[in-house]
Amino acid sequence: VSTQSTWGNMQQQAARPSRRPGDSYKVILRNDKGDRVHGELRPTVRLGSVMDLYCNKRNLPRGSIDFYYRGNRLDPNITADELDPEDGAIIDVVQRAPRRF
Repeated sequence: VSTQSTWGNMQQQAARPSRRPGDSYKVILRNDKGDRVHGELRPTVRLGSVMDLYCNKRNLPRGSIDFYYRGNRLDPNITADELDPEDGAIIDVVQRAPRRF
């Protein structure tokens, strides 16, 4: 996840409707085939939990995919609040290329 300056965050917040503390974030997980999963993230949920759940539901090994938001690879240790996506944001789920030895 890229870091933004405080000014960038203030501009971003000013452009959006205000959120109440504790409101869930509505996001869409989209894979490279175009399949979409709609969901809501609690503000305090770690993104790694969402990644694990997605992989378990799809029967994928956790290390075989990456999650991206606005072109930036997501850190599984941050929370939804730290990511601060707009409602309806698309999180891309990308299969890693197999390693060749």
